[in-house]
Amino acid sequence: MGWRWLTQNGAARVVVVFGGWGFGAAPFAGMTGDADVLFSDDLADLPPALPDLGARRVDAVGWSFGVATMGHWCAANDADFTTRTAICGSLTPVDRRTGIPPRVFALTRDSLTPASFARFARRCVDEPADLPGVDVDRLREDLNAVQSRGAAPDPGFDRAWVATRDAIFPPANLARAWAACDVQQVDAPHMPFGALNSWDKVLP
Repeated sequence: MGWRWLTQNGAARVVVVFGGWGFGAAPFAGMTGDADVLFSDDLADLPPALPDLGARRVDAVGWSFGVATMGHWCAANDADFTTRTAICGSLTPVDRRTGIPPRVFALTRDSLTPASFARFARRCVDEPADLPGVDVDRLREDLNAVQSRGAAPDPGFDRAWVATRDAIFPPANLARAWAACDVQQVDAPHMPFGALNSWDKVLP
């Protein structure tokens, strides 16, 4: 799928977003701020190199499984990001102490159906989620890729957000994962963009 622009107005700042699993760009639809937004949620394959963004400030954000994707992508690509921010995810996405416990991950993958994904989506947002058609095979392929790539190299995150009501990545695990980082807490579920609704709030 590569990169696609969510906002492209010639702003002086570009936010490069590595998205999570199954929701596409929808979590970021309400974000405000004077920035162009370039998005990818490729999990089965890493996104390609960035297009030419010119002499602009470029900040990178990873959400959920997009955090590990961002770590792997940065190790394979030369990108001069001004800041790097992790939201509700870790560089060890399947891990008993610093990610999603392996048993939970395996259960999610192995029992995946449209109905089970709807339940997962509800846990992400604390309310019923209006979802498009669900491609179960693609979703399972994404999970297999996340697990097979394993732990990601650390590209040097400047900030990590932990949602206190996260029912996907246990908050205690994320606190351990980011012990050496600037950790910010937000009273929100795994998809925290009701509270973190502007890039000025999210970025360092």
